[in-house]
Amino acid sequence: AWTFGSSAGPVRAQNVENNCLTCHADSTFFQGFQDSSRYVVDEAHFSGSVHEAFAASCDVCHKNSEFPHTQAAEVSCSPCHADLEVRYGESLHGHGLARGNPRAPDCAACHGGHRILPRVDPESSIRRDSIPGLCGSCHGMEGLLTDQLVKLPKSFQQYASSVHGRSLLERGGAGATCTDCHSVHDLKGAQDPESRINPMSVASTCGMCHPAAKADYEESIHGRALQAGITDTPTCVDCHGAHLILASDDPDAPICGARQAQDTCGKCHDDPAIISKYGLQDGVVESYLESYHGWASRTGCDVTASCVDCHTPHRILPAEDPASSISTENVVATCAQC
Repeated sequence: AWTFGSSAGPVRAQNVENNCLTCHADSTFFQGFQDSSRYVVDEAHFSGSVHEAFAASCDVCHKNSEFPHTQAAEVSCSPCHADLEVRYGESLHGHGLARGNPRAPDCAACHGGHRILPRVDPESSIRRDSIPGLCGSCHGMEGLLTDQLVKLPKSFQQYASSVHGRSLLERGGAGATCTDCHSVHDLKGAQDPESRINPMSVASTCGMCHPAAKADYEESIHGRALQAGITDTPTCVDCHGAHLILASDDPDAPICGARQAQDTCGKCHDDPAIISKYGLQDGVVESYLESYHGWASRTGCDVTASCVDCHTPHRILPAEDPASSISTENVVATCAQC
């Protein structure tokens, strides 16, 4: 007996009690099918898989798989992973897939189809040091197009050159990887209030690895302003960058002393609109650049005092605050450091 699937080509009907591999391990059954290789599965595909025990129980994952097949069986991970499927459905990837975007990854795109390996396996696609390459397969050299043909940044190249990427990929260290910052299944865009990369959450996300910096930032005028709902205030990524985070002694880093006044702190403190909107002191960047410190800073990153040497890197407070490094009580001790 024969029946036809949704693509041209015959498939031998079989009793539902029979092992699916009776047909699917034999490539000759699918000759004439478009992309016939996707229908061929044998026991080797399950070797080492966390689902190896289910190799003969295909209907656990493949729904509507009664025989004879009249269409490709629907795949669902929900029988075992219902909570994760819900979280995925609410993510950027899930929304893209629901809209019919062919570039949106589903479960198999990240975990594999039949040979799903645990994350501690050296060959696993979700092993910690494999995650950047996995995400980079889409967010890589060409950039990624959304279903609205908007091109997203080529974030993998930036990450690979960052202190996080180099620590993880080159030295096997503990550098943050994509899922640490973006989450695993429920990753959301920066505008989503529940996102780890929403401006209100960035400090907490970075603080998972940098708790002292998080605590200082939350006490600072910048952190206080953010909690007051002022979204013009800088968060970690505004000063350090999002993916291309470089060490402070790297001349290309926005936190390099030679670049702080003009390129980093100056983005706000030399912006007429920001100065006018919040009543900030005008001319501070210009006065620094005209000083001996400002002149010397242009000869290198760390040869003279920069903004953070006087104001501190994260716990930046206004002079009116007694705890500030530039308050009347503390300014002499601050200058005395040098």
